[in-house]
Amino acid sequence: MNLFFKNYKSIFNYFHKNTNNENIILCGGNTIKKVLFYLSKNLNLKKNRILLSDERLVKENSKFRNDIYYKKLILRNLISKKKFIFYKKSAIDKLYLDKFIKTVELNKFQTCLLSLGVNAHLAGIFNFNDKLERSYYYSESKKKKPKDRVTISSNKISNCKKIFILVSKKRFKTDLNKFKKINFFKKNKKKIFFLILRNQYKNI
Repeated sequence: MNLFFKNYKSIFNYFHKNTNNENIILCGGNTIKKVLFYLSKNLNLKKNRILLSDERLVKENSKFRNDIYYKKLILRNLISKKKFIFYKKSAIDKLYLDKFIKTVELNKFQTCLLSLGVNAHLAGIFNFNDKLERSYYYSESKKKKPKDRVTISSNKISNCKKIFILVSKKRFKTDLNKFKKINFFKKNKKKIFFLILRNQYKNI
């Protein structure tokens, strides 16, 4: 379903209203920052257990890491440090990944807010044909740097009751149509909601 909004604030209000203190999955990237900009003392996610959907495997202080933004939200007391789950390592570490997966699988996540990326990738999922049962795994970006990633699986996303996907102006005409052709979308079509800014597009 395509849902259109007049601005990022209205997207935030809609999403916040639909979380109900649930466990939620959130992505990194610039688009979600424009939405979460409207977190405030009264409208926050402190009661929500949050799982960061994907991470780039670079140095812990690198500007390319997704968790840095969320750590700033923790410092501002807008999300809970104790309830924030993320992949901490800066490189591939199979033993750590196994432990991390156990933590992830102990929690059920009812809602997710992810951003549609170039070539219709979602979080760090670049190949939806992978038949992976694990909730998290290592992935590789062939076109975007840094290439080494860790990401949530499409199976874990599919377990959510509501899947909200942010669609930017760049992604609307090409990548959105491509995404709608993959089996993941067809399988979860009834619970996928595309969040789109109405005033960014003509002829809508």
